Amino acid sequence: MTSNLVKCYPCLIPKRPRMPQPLIVDSTHPRQFVTSAISQAGGKNKIKVTGKGRLKDHPLGGPGMEEAFDIERDLVKPFAMQDVPGVTHLRWAEARKRLHALRVIKFQMPSLAKFRQPFVPPSPDAHLIVKTHDDMDFHYGQADSQRPNRKVTVKLNLSRFPKLIESPEAMHKIKLLAGSRWTAPNIRSPFDTNEHYDDPNGSVTIACDKYPTRAMNERWCSETVDRLLTVATSPDTDKMTDIPLDLRPSERRRIRNSRQPWKAKGDSAVRFPLEWLTPTVRARLEANQANKISVKQNCRQALARSDQELRQLVKWDGIGLAPIGLFDRLGPVEKKRLNEIIEERSQLRASLVNSEAAVDK
Repeated sequence: MTSNLVKCYPCLIPKRPRMPQPLIVDSTHPRQFVTSAISQAGGKNKIKVTGKGRLKDHPLGGPGMEEAFDIERDLVKPFAMQDVPGVTHLRWAEARKRLHALRVIKFQMPSLAKFRQPFVPPSPDAHLIVKTHDDMDFHYGQADSQRPNRKVTVKLNLSRFPKLIESPEAMHKIKLLAGSRWTAPNIRSPFDTNEHYDDPNGSVTIACDKYPTRAMNERWCSETVDRLLTVATSPDTDKMTDIPLDLRPSERRRIRNSRQPWKAKGDSAVRFPLEWLTPTVRARLEANQANKISVKQNCRQALARSDQELRQLVKWDGIGLAPIGLFDRLGPVEKKRLNEIIEERSQLRASLVNSEAAVDK
């Protein structure tokens, strides 16, 4: 009876849930393409063919394509890293950057010649030296955000501050507060007449690059210098006269520079002892050195006079950025005299370099 009902009414049979069947691809099809992990990783052939049929009917086919799409060779032979290493790509990128800089120098720099301005040296009374770095390698127009470009270094010559010179306690205290940033004075040669380096009381160097722009870092250095001077010269604070100076950082710098011949100074070299010379040779040597020193001092004095005349001519002290249109408002007579001063300065500097080389000998 039941079998008759099933035959008459097949819908009474309970249906089983249909399970998803895996997709079976016929690998015997001559035009079947498969993209493997090896081909996705950059293999030689990124399109694989599962058969060795003729491919001239396919858009990618043609004469000689059977060997290029050989499935046996592509599957058996793994990816052999045919591409160059990443280090080589980095070297090529550096070479492209250098070529870009050379193109800029060749084709764009000459157009900037009309904007050039003569150098106006600062006054000898300048007590702060601000050093910045300008990188010509611009990255997406964000040169000021790069760390080398936004770094600002401020150097203080302590002998330039009257309040520190008047108070030995303040001079001692500012050296203690600066810590390792204070550099002890080196043994100054009698031939060195530079006004901005080798300060007899040493110098303090403060640098900052933690802020995103150069102006912010310069502002931080300026405020730090102001706080340092305020605390050092304040009469209401402790004088710290019972604390000795720590000369170890300066000594380490001196030793490090002495081990680098390209940074060592000429007067630090070992010289022949003067006590071993005869009186006649020693007198002749001292007279020769005194003559060279006088020539050098005369050159420096003439250079200082030309710098002073240059500052008076352009009506600018040479400190900070040059005002806009500083040299455009000069008349023909002033521009002619300006060129003469620049030529005179060049000759004086050349004579000064020659005299320094003669003194070092």
